[in-house]
Amino acid sequence: MVQDDQLRGYGQLLDWAFDCGVAPESEIDELRAEGAADPDARRRALGRAWAFRRALHDCFRAVVRQEMPAEASVALINAAITDSPPVFLLAKRADGIALAMPAGPSHDLLRPILASALRLLSSPDLGRLRECADDDREHENRNHRADRR
Repeated sequence: MVQDDQLRGYGQLLDWAFDCGVAPESEIDELRAEGAADPDARRRALGRAWAFRRALHDCFRAVVRQEMPAEASVALINAAITDSPPVFLLAKRADGIALAMPAGPSHDLLRPILASALRLLSSPDLGRLRECADDDREHENRNHRADRR
């Protein structure tokens, strides 16, 4: 789990997916029903989301630090790419063609996140990423500043 992860249960994962527009309410309702009927599948889905989130975090952090990402993180993301329905298809537009996500239910809450991450990892905006301050380090710094007063 990512440190201080707010998604501590499958229901919270589904709530997050709905709130962020990752999946429509009808798909969320189906996933809730499937999860209620199969607790093992629910646990696997949540574990997969946590592992995927950690792998993305590791890869983006490595990019920001100009380091090589952990092989396990790269392998997990590559497996998600391989196992997912197509993330992108070529779509006609008025001004030519562009990459687009296929429409329709995916039953894979991670698919839109994967698509977004792949877009960022292959874009010129990647160089704009920065690492957030470490909460623990910031807490220590505040305590140290308070001790010096």
